Amino acid sequence: MGEVRLEGRWQVGRLTKITCGMGSVMIDLTDAEFDDWDVEIIVQLHMGQIMVIAPRGLDIRQVRTSGAVDSALEQPIPGFPVVRLSASCDVGTIRLMHPKEKTTARRGWFRRRSKPSPRS
Repeated sequence: MGEVRLEGRWQVGRLTKITCGMGSVMIDLTDAEFDDWDVEIIVQLHMGQIMVIAPRGLDIRQVRTSGAVDSALEQPIPGFPVVRLSASCDVGTIRLMHPKEKTTARRGWFRRRSKPSPRS
């Protein structure tokens, strides 16, 4: 039971295996360094959620998946590394997504006042 988080700057081996009983697995590939141009990631989870965050252009190929897959990935760019993903989730979901764009913080609601009219 618990949470597995691979994020930040980390090394992705040619074969990476992750096994978790119950909880969540988050794999963030945005700052990851790859050992090879063709890597394989195997994730096994019995109950919970698997989330894979990939930078735009990375080619993620779903080799073997069992479970509900929610993919919001764009088309890959040729020349980027290839990630072969084997994910199995007995009860839960598998999400494939890009990192969210950072937005600027809004200051809060305010109303612009029109220029004051000159009073006679």
